Amino acid sequence: MSSYTHSPQPWCSGTFRVGSRNKRAREQFVKLNKGSLSIGRRNYATDDIVGASIMKGGLRIHYYPLRRNCCTRSERRYAPLEIFSEDQRTCDVWSNRINRVARGLGWSDKPAPLRKMVVYINPKSGSGRARSIFRKQRSILERAGIQLNVAVTSRAGQVRSEIANMNLNKVDGFIICSGDGLVMEYINGLMDRPDWETSIRKPFGILPCGSGNGLAASLREEGREPMSPASSAYIIAKQNVRDLDMCSFQQPGLKPIYGFLSMSWGLISDIDINSEVCRCMGKARFTAYAITRLCCHKSYYGDLKYVAKNGLYHIKAGSGRNSRSDSKSSTRQGIAHSKNTHENNNEKKSQLKKSLRDLRSLQQHSRVIVNQPTASTDPCVDDDEDWVKVPTDTFTTLWAVNMSRPSEEELLARNAKIDDGVIHLSYLQGDSWCGALCGLLRLETGSFMIDSNFKQIQVEKFYLQTHYSRQPSIYSLDGEESKDNKSWVIMAVHPGVLRVFGPKQQ
Repeated sequence: MSSYTHSPQPWCSGTFRVGSRNKRAREQFVKLNKGSLSIGRRNYATDDIVGASIMKGGLRIHYYPLRRNCCTRSERRYAPLEIFSEDQRTCDVWSNRINRVARGLGWSDKPAPLRKMVVYINPKSGSGRARSIFRKQRSILERAGIQLNVAVTSRAGQVRSEIANMNLNKVDGFIICSGDGLVMEYINGLMDRPDWETSIRKPFGILPCGSGNGLAASLREEGREPMSPASSAYIIAKQNVRDLDMCSFQQPGLKPIYGFLSMSWGLISDIDINSEVCRCMGKARFTAYAITRLCCHKSYYGDLKYVAKNGLYHIKAGSGRNSRSDSKSSTRQGIAHSKNTHENNNEKKSQLKKSLRDLRSLQQHSRVIVNQPTASTDPCVDDDEDWVKVPTDTFTTLWAVNMSRPSEEELLARNAKIDDGVIHLSYLQGDSWCGALCGLLRLETGSFMIDSNFKQIQVEKFYLQTHYSRQPSIYSLDGEESKDNKSWVIMAVHPGVLRVFGPKQQ
């Protein structure tokens, strides 16, 4: 027979039969607090528990430890913990408390609320295994108390149109089972809504099934999780909501496009966009097409300007390490390095207000696109910002990212966070076949900055005008080809606008 004790402190303890329903089974002391669950002499981190459910004669705790083996890669694996009691009320109380502690909902005897989420599956993303990946990971989501409403997409633009007209009050969040392209479509659907200022805060999660999977890879990188779908499902199951910076892409005569990941131009965009013909190869398509492009090396020409981000460190050319700015105010102004939680929260709130104000202006301006400047007009001339012009017009490639990883295979900005409020602008200047080859080989480890011709700067926004007549090129905006590759483009960051299911902030 189990006993149940309660204290005003946030913990509970009792004795349960462990491993068997048999009344003669050995009883062990079980204790729960916010950081761990103790069964006998063994401790289990609550960070590895996604929930608990009642079973016949006891309680099943859904435990997903990180298994590290010498022969196989690390991965989250299901290892349920079962404890037994004849007292149904005790089982109910423990189930409620474990569920609340696992999801960070605070200490209470009340049941944790069920979360209703819409799942969008793109069956054609990546190598076409999205349905199979979701089936394998569905159980962890349901064990975490998530009620799933599954929809399989059948055409491009379906998610955008459905999100723009959906009653969002009936759902608690979304899960995108696809690559980064469908996430971009989801974000633009939110921005098409008349109530976008509130709907944009609806949280979403990503279950990676595409070729690049930059958002999922960056979330796992920040949470020090293995690069596997099981880790992404675990992150969603924990239901920890984080702010995510949003980006906008402006071009003359076109409505703004909203994204979250990156913009590339030159060699990288050629590989990204033109390798679509090899989509059936999955991730290998990027490597295959990169070899083809290196055999036909060419340079790209354009004008590049940027507005540097004040108060955060910059990475100098010719070094693989990060060097801090000498300014004494950098630590005080840096969001990611703020020591005072209260000041940090206030700073994020003020940044969010500014981001929404900027987006409001951008949305209003986009309604009258006939009054936008023509492709020959430099929009930086009438801007009050301090634009810095790059003193060269010859480039091999440009890659601007909003997070650490643009894909699972590349590490472009090691210290980047999903809510740091900056764009990490990297470019290879000059015409160097050897530099391009070495840079691509070093992208996996993030050591490409060894080459002195590689530059990386943290910026608020940047402007690029390609010299299309000298060398045709492609703009890749969050992995999608721009409708206008001849005119200028401005990429800007809007800190903390989106909300995503992500790892706990370190």
